[in-house]
Parts: sequence; C-alpha cells; structure tokens
Amino acid sequence: MDYVKRISRIKPEVSSLKETYPHDLQLYCTPPSGDISLAEFQELALERLKVLRIVESVYVQTDIESDKRLSTVLSELRDDNSLSYYVKLLQGTGCGTHSESDLKARRKDHISHFILQLAYCSSDELKKWFISREIELFKLRYSSLNSEGLQQFLKISSMNFVPISQNEKEVIKEYLTQSTVGYTDTYIEVHDFYKVSFCKVTDLVRNRRVYVHSGFAYIPDKELISVFVTVLRMQLASALAYTKRGMPILNTDDRLFTLLNSLHNTYTGDDFTISDGAAVPIESLDALSKSSYPLCMRFMHDALRAKHHLKHEGRQQYGLFIKGIGVLYEDAVRFWREEFCKKMEPEKFEKNHLYNIKHNYGKAGKRTNYTPYGCLKIIQSNVGPEQIHGCAFKETDIKILKQKMLSYGLNSTAINNIAGYVESGHYQIACGKYFEAVHKCPPPHAVVHPNVYFRDSQSVLTNGNSSIGTGQSMNGEKNEGKQTKPDPVMDDADDMDIVLSTAVL
Repeated sequence: MDYVKRISRIKPEVSSLKETYPHDLQLYCTPPSGDISLAEFQELALERLKVLRIVESVYVQTDIESDKRLSTVLSELRDDNSLSYYVKLLQGTGCGTHSESDLKARRKDHISHFILQLAYCSSDELKKWFISREIELFKLRYSSLNSEGLQQFLKISSMNFVPISQNEKEVIKEYLTQSTVGYTDTYIEVHDFYKVSFCKVTDLVRNRRVYVHSGFAYIPDKELISVFVTVLRMQLASALAYTKRGMPILNTDDRLFTLLNSLHNTYTGDDFTISDGAAVPIESLDALSKSSYPLCMRFMHDALRAKHHLKHEGRQQYGLFIKGIGVLYEDAVRFWREEFCKKMEPEKFEKNHLYNIKHNYGKAGKRTNYTPYGCLKIIQSNVGPEQIHGCAFKETDIKILKQKMLSYGLNSTAINNIAGYVESGHYQIACGKYFEAVHKCPPPHAVVHPNVYFRDSQSVLTNGNSSIGTGQSMNGEKNEGKQTKPDPVMDDADDMDIVLSTAVL
C-alpha cells in the first residue's frame, strides 16, 4: 500500500475513541490505524520526545525521592502548554471519565508512542533508551491509578489475576509479613494480594521482596506494576524488532526518513531566536560569564579573553550563544573585532571573520536566522586538539575540571558530586548540579540548552524578574523573537497526510 497519500483529513469521532481507548493507560499492543497529517505526525513525535527527556532527567537525579518524581515531572510539563494533555494522562486514575479531551489525549498518547517506535528501532542503543524511558513514563502513570482503575486495567490487559481469599491470606499471613519488604502489618491486612507465577516478577524475587511458594509469588496490589513492566518490556522489544524489518519501505519517503533518522538528536526546547529589539551590552559579558554562564560558555569566554582567539567551531558555539542571550549584530561585530584585533590586523579580521558573524545573524548567505546550539548538539561535537568548544564536562580532564571549579569558588562536596555525574556520563545532570552549586538552589528547569541555563540563572538572581533572554532586553525593550520550525524538511506538510496502520507499524 502507499504509506503517504494526499487524502482528506478524517477527524476522529468521540464515540469511536471511547471504544478504542477505554482506559488512561495502555500496553501499546495494537498499532494505530487511520489518517493524520504529516504536520501532526511531526508535532506528536516532538512532544513525546520532550516528555521522555523530562522523565529521564528526573529519574537520573538520585536526590529526588521516588514518591516525588511524579510531581517533579508534572511541574516541568506544566511549563509547556503544548504538553498539557500529558499532564492529564499522568494524573489519570484509570477509566473514571471519558470526556472528549480525555479521549483525545489517549489517542495522542497511542499514536505518538508508535511514531517513536519508528524512530528508535534502528539500533540497540536507541532501542535501549526508548524502552527505558517508556517504562519510566508507564510507572509514573501507573502510580496515579486508583483501585477501580487498576482492576479495569487488569481486565482490559487480559491479565486474569484474582486476589487471594481472606482465608488463604490468614493461613500465610506470617510468611507475607516476613517476606513482603517495606509493607506494614496493617497494610498487609487491608490490601489485596495476588498469586502470580514467579517468572512474571523476577525482579521482586531476585531482590527477596515477596513470598514465594510452589512456583508462585504472592505480591501486594502495589507491586503488580512489576508484572506490567515485564509484559511491557517484552512487548516493546518485540515490536521494535518487528518495526525495524518494515522500515526500508517507509524510508522511501525522504521527509519521513529525515525526520525519523534525526529525531533522537533533535533539540526540543525554545529556539532562542532573537529579534533586533533585544539588547545585552557586550560590556556586561565578563560579569555575566561569572554569574550566569554554563561551564561550556564560561570556558570559551575565558579562553577568548586570554588568547584573543577561538577556532571556527568555538566561534560558532559561543557566537550563537551570545546572540541568543541578546547581543545585537552591531555589538557582536564590535565584540569579536576588539578581541581578535589584539592579535591580528583589522583588515584580516574583516576579510576572514566578519562574513561569518553576518551569516549567523541572517545578514548574509541564505539569510537564515540561526539559533544557538542545544546541549545534545554540543555534547556530540567533535573536539580536536587545542579546541575549546563542546561540552566542558565531557571534554575536560576530570582533574582539570575539578581545579577549574575550585578556582570558581565551588566547595569540595559540590565538586565531587558533580564529578560523580561526569564520570557516569550524565553531563547535563552535572551541569544542573553546577547550577545548584553556583546559585545555592536547583535550576528551575532541566538543563537542556546553554541559553535555558542562562535564562534560569538570570531569573534566580533577579527573583524571577529577569529581562534577559525572556522577551525583555536589559534596556526594557520588548523582544518578539520569532520561533523557527523544528525541522525545515516538513515545511510542505500542510496538505499531506500519513496513513498509520498495522502494515506500516
């Protein structure tokens, strides 16, 4: 069949959605069918990717208690209006309500999950990341289910588990009390226990958290999540393997291939495209580098001031960053000219470097208004000898990194904490801990972009009244910065629809 067609848009009816999505939660056993536009395809993919990245950032922070993870994720989601339906999904208690907005949220959840299967089936590394994030998201949503919602989900999922009788519970009560780790006698008395094959809850058995007898594990209702996680993990692994086999057919459409192939490395936050109205004086950059720059930008600023030069990739990374915080084109030219001309003749600067600055500000070449680099792009940069760009936490020797942070006034406890995340490869989390050490409070948002770090720093330092990089210049001028489209390959998507079916997915 044709996977991409010019077809009329079909709006889903609420009645059919109620039959398709009777519950807030699902195990994604059946791929979606129907028609969505190419624009919606892209939108749903990027929105789910945002959510999974937020979930990941919360789960890797060991200082966030498990019972606080849901509220932390919800707080992050509420900052983005486009993700409001995920707030609804995460707070869903099961199947208590079937309003139009509930059903549409479930539909988006269903379709977006399978779109990301297309993007994450190509390698073992991508599969592992996707499965881990989806399971984390599932756990958060499962924690919101009430008793009725749990029973309905068991029924819908064809898991015919029946609670053991009160008489059976009394017979084995002593063993349940001794073996069910973390639960009080009172909890054991009033809550249901289920008898399931121990093969379905190997994690609980391995950690000696449940009573096992004659090949069956007796688990409390709260621990049924282990059964669902086992099923979901197997389901996703099988689905991704199956999807990968069908990808060559779908890859014949260049627009879909480009979107899906690049999705994991796509930056999903604010664009930080600055209009001519914003202004941050270059005279303030030295002070700002100490108070509000992430470490990568502070390293480059310091290197520029010390050596009066940065190689091309460093100029790109730092130049777009200061553009993003509000340095105007004319001031950027003056900033780079004054610094570079401490080691070179003005004529050489005009000949070799001026055009690049014009190009970054959309005043030469294709006149594209280029946006600053996000953390993923920076982390994945190739950094050669004597180059300063890239992620400071990834590219700097750990001993030198510790010495640098010590010279910046961080205490040894904070430095060792940050170094622990660096050595584990969690560079963005390390950056968040650096923010916390500098500002004496956690960052308001996960660090996914140097300009997000800068904006949050200014907000903290000015008690939420910062005018830098948030729509107001330092002179109080309004910034109506344009938002660029996430991916230019989809610009012609307005009249195109995608057919989603089991044949594709």
